[in-house]
Amino acid sequence: MKNLFAAFSAAAIMAGAALSDAARAQSEGAQAEGAQAEGVEAGVQGDFERWLEGFRAEAAAAGISSDVIDNAFDGVKINARVYELNDNQPEFSRAIWDYLDSAVSQTRIDNGRARFAENRALLTLIEEAYGVDAEILVAI
Repeated sequence: MKNLFAAFSAAAIMAGAALSDAARAQSEGAQAEGAQAEGVEAGVQGDFERWLEGFRAEAAAAGISSDVIDNAFDGVKINARVYELNDNQPEFSRAIWDYLDSAVSQTRIDNGRARFAENRALLTLIEEAYGVDAEILVAI
């Protein structure tokens, strides 16, 4: 169970950092859709805050300091565009074989292997720190 929490923690911290970067990179055009975004944010903000409170408690119980969590989630906020995209995911709106035919290619496989090799040192550190196989992280 501790390895599962460590894996989840690593993924959440990485996702938090990615979401934070994405939020900072939003264009003014996306901000113009503020009314719709505010409605979605208001609808899920409470759920997110409850989840974060529970996550903090689990992290503390696993020995992760509140400073680490605070830094990981600094600037993270709900992105309404994610909800819109979630409703139109091609892997769920098309037959699996049609999706895989368009999603998996030799180029993507080659690029993934190259990025794995380029980032092997970092992936090894993450693997050792959190107990999550580097290949799993790359696959995600």
